Amino acid sequence: LFGFDSVSEAQYRSELVRKGAVDVGRYDSSCTHVIVSGHVYDDPVCVAARADGKLVVTELWIEDCVDFATLADANRILYRPVRDLNGIPGSESLSICLTGYRRRERDEIMKMVHLMGAHFSKPLTAAKVTHLICYKFEGEKYELAKTVNIKLVNHRWVEDCLKAWEVLPVENYRKRWILKTDYLTACQEAGNFLVEEPFEWYGSGLTEDGTINLEAPRKWRLLRERTGHGAFYGMRIISYGDCIAPSLETLKRVMKAGDGMILATYPPYTRFLKSGVDFAVVSPGMPHVDTWIQEFLRHEIPCVLADYLVEFVCKPGYPLDQHILYKTHVWAETSLAKLLSRLEGVITAEDPGTLCEDSDDLSCSVCGSRERGDVMLICGDEGGFVGCGIGTHIDCCDPPLDAVPEEDWFCPKCSGRVRKASIKGRRKR
Repeated sequence: LFGFDSVSEAQYRSELVRKGAVDVGRYDSSCTHVIVSGHVYDDPVCVAARADGKLVVTELWIEDCVDFATLADANRILYRPVRDLNGIPGSESLSICLTGYRRRERDEIMKMVHLMGAHFSKPLTAAKVTHLICYKFEGEKYELAKTVNIKLVNHRWVEDCLKAWEVLPVENYRKRWILKTDYLTACQEAGNFLVEEPFEWYGSGLTEDGTINLEAPRKWRLLRERTGHGAFYGMRIISYGDCIAPSLETLKRVMKAGDGMILATYPPYTRFLKSGVDFAVVSPGMPHVDTWIQEFLRHEIPCVLADYLVEFVCKPGYPLDQHILYKTHVWAETSLAKLLSRLEGVITAEDPGTLCEDSDDLSCSVCGSRERGDVMLICGDEGGFVGCGIGTHIDCCDPPLDAVPEEDWFCPKCSGRVRKASIKGRRKR
């Protein structure tokens, strides 16, 4: 751990050890994670640790590991040290609101907004909010935002802004279409851009050459539209040997577009073998006795041809067994099941049985109504670090409020805790 005060460091070390981690005491070769506080991405400590192959994260990683009782993915942008503690240049003028996300997802996005250096707004105030992050591009807040020209994005926009460390244009973070050429002709005749869906390149069965399932374009568009994620969301692969069809550059672009990650494209792969590799993409004809192939097999990493990934996207639902190498079918099924589970997990809010905990559908803790989301207060601070997240209408508060407050609002139970924490802090000082 680097950059923590003595009390926080002792608490974090104790918590990590209690959860099963090994405290090496000081930085050495056995260390796997370097946890920093108040350090930026290009700080010498962070640069040196990454050069040594260590995972560099902030205290947010520890907190999520503890809160959710699971090992959080240390590669997520949420846990990466920021490039400037003052935030992304220009983000201080942004006010960002959310709609349609469940509690955990909403809290994570709020934290990323905080890391950007932008402001978070619970209510959708037309004169204040600049961006609305939508789980789905529909609903009351979405329709209101359209009428007042608030910029509409999905949560990938926030993630990509943090990765690029700049405020990115919003155009690429809404819907994406594969359209028939008739669309251009129809738009030209109408003199304006038409609704895309009637012209979507979509159908049933395969194309004449058998290479594409005509249901695929809509399947992946809907996934992106609902979740902001692509077909390879969270997938981690390594590439070994020559990539000819598709080329390595094409494979890189496809994996990036689908939200997957290529960890390495040439040996040595040693430091990645125990980091959760889903697939090794191997060139055709690579002998079973090859040293690296043997290493992949020893670590139970499924080996596949590049066509495995191509057909997963182009022909969803069709068998992929013919592209699996060295009898690693069982491992490949396991990795594929993990991917499908991740994709299913981000789509589950489509099920009406799992309503999203946003002010659009969060019920008031006093009157029980889900209506009037524009005057629904949500218990918590701007960064999403304190508060229980329950909703209460301003006129259901005791005493009632005349308007939505500019500052953070806490329910009676949490406000007592906040006051106690504040008093303790003053006594310590």
